[in-house]
Amino acid sequence: MKGIRKLLSSLRFRMLAVYLIVVVTCFVTVLIISERLMERTLLSGDTDARLSELSRISYSLTESVDKNDTAEMYGIIKAYAQSVDGRVLVLDRDYIVIADSSSLYNGYYLPYDEAVQVVNERQTASYGFHKLENSQTGRTEWMSYYAKPLLANGYNKGVVLLAVSVQQVSDTIISVQNHLWGAFGALLVIMTIVVLVLVMRSLNPIVALTNIMRNATAKTFEKRVEIKAQGEVAELVDAFNRMGSELNAHDKIRDQFVADASHELKTPLAAIKVLSESVIYCDDPPPELMLEFLKDIDAQVDRLNNIVQDLLNVARDASMNVEYNMEITDFSDIVSKIVKIIRPVAEKKDLVLNLQEDENIIIFGDKSRMERVVTNLVDNAVKYTEKGSIDVTLKRERREAVLIVKDTGIGIPEESIPRLFIRFYRVDKARSRATGGTGLGLSMVEEIVNRHGGTVSVESKVGVGSEFTVRIPLA
Repeated sequence: MKGIRKLLSSLRFRMLAVYLIVVVTCFVTVLIISERLMERTLLSGDTDARLSELSRISYSLTESVDKNDTAEMYGIIKAYAQSVDGRVLVLDRDYIVIADSSSLYNGYYLPYDEAVQVVNERQTASYGFHKLENSQTGRTEWMSYYAKPLLANGYNKGVVLLAVSVQQVSDTIISVQNHLWGAFGALLVIMTIVVLVLVMRSLNPIVALTNIMRNATAKTFEKRVEIKAQGEVAELVDAFNRMGSELNAHDKIRDQFVADASHELKTPLAAIKVLSESVIYCDDPPPELMLEFLKDIDAQVDRLNNIVQDLLNVARDASMNVEYNMEITDFSDIVSKIVKIIRPVAEKKDLVLNLQEDENIIIFGDKSRMERVVTNLVDNAVKYTEKGSIDVTLKRERREAVLIVKDTGIGIPEESIPRLFIRFYRVDKARSRATGGTGLGLSMVEEIVNRHGGTVSVESKVGVGSEFTVRIPLA
């Protein structure tokens, strides 16, 4: 039962079912229309001929009807009935049979629909089809009834009715229908097999890819999937391979970060442990030494706090559900404030921190998070610059606020630039560790800038310096 449900819910079955529904609907519609056209073609010409001939007979009966000469009527209609292999009745206005070419219903009351339409509704002609039992053969067959009015001196005296078998025409139509339905059935089977084969061949790569994805692990993502496919399926396989490569890269970055974060956390903790034990086990330490130890412990605690704060910021900002406090904000004020705070740190390293900005650059954003963006970029520039200067520029370009942070620092290798904003990625692990970096700052910058509808880019050359550019829409 489970296998049947799985088959019915499969893409192959649904594609085949849709195909069959469309094909069957189209074929049935075409066959029905063909049958109707065939019936009209076969019957309309015969009907016109019968009614025209019946008009002539009706005219020839006019004199005998006027004289009420039934013998003469009988002679006329019998000769005509024999010529068409049918039966002719002459009825008065009360639907009483005056003459019958078969001499069976003389004097009978026969209000056939066709006769009623000609007498009461004053139609010039009427015809219809009936399925009746043949009194001679006992078989049921289709009969066509044709009626024309009997006119004498301008008055309607009754109706002349012709009954002719159309079973042969009906048999012809049924035979053609059977051939058409048979051909349709055979064609449907052949087309179903062909489509099933094509569907299976088209979906085989998807099935293979599904099996690979179902059994995928971190290790299997390292291998490239080789599946022969074309069109959209080939694009799907290529996308899966790219996704695998990205996941594998992120997995390695994560593993590396866990190792680095463990080392980052372990180093200050070990230093704090050693320093605190030195204080504890030192008998009557001098105040100067105690003060030095406490300063070192405080520095290590600050380092731990920075690492933990970065991790918390990444975890919080990674969620798209986090609400930003968006408001009209003076970006110029934020930039000048951050530069003023960091300038003493730059001067301590004998670096020149320049600021050039346009006034009243207003954006619609989260003030605290935009402060974090500026702080991160300017602080990084100071950290990774040993000599020279850092130039911070804020200006307007069309409908954007453009922040440029340019330094004369160590630069970034070209191969590292595409992965620079990936979370946990660090270019120079040894140097990052020495400066307290965790590889989280730039990923946070990109996340915040993107949430503000902006972009961040970088240009850099090893030994020359780096230039980060942030573009934010103006309010």
